[in-house]
Amino acid sequence: MRVASKRAKRIHAASAEIGIRRETTVTELWASRGDIAATKGDFIRFFKRGLHADLLLSKLMDMIPSIFGRVDWPEAEAASILAMLKAMTPKDVGIKRDDKGVRFEDPPA
Repeated sequence: MRVASKRAKRIHAASAEIGIRRETTVTELWASRGDIAATKGDFIRFFKRGLHADLLLSKLMDMIPSIFGRVDWPEAEAASILAMLKAMTPKDVGIKRDDKGVRFEDPPA
């Protein structure tokens, strides 16, 4: 019974952390509406924070539709932001692959 309780607490804490990251990102994105460079920076920080918290990239990507829904960009702006996200590479979010393996280049902002 105790093991299940510890597992449930970890799951609850991880879910709360994901919600906090999403809300922080939504707030940042609202502040940078209309500025594609600032928006890209906001998404880079979102991915870096999530990856440094050991969240899988797929879990972070699953959050993108709800982030888009919350920010509610005009259609043309949303299309350009989606294209920008599709063009991002692992290097953009600070993932470096070299002879030492795969690692983060810098800590999240």
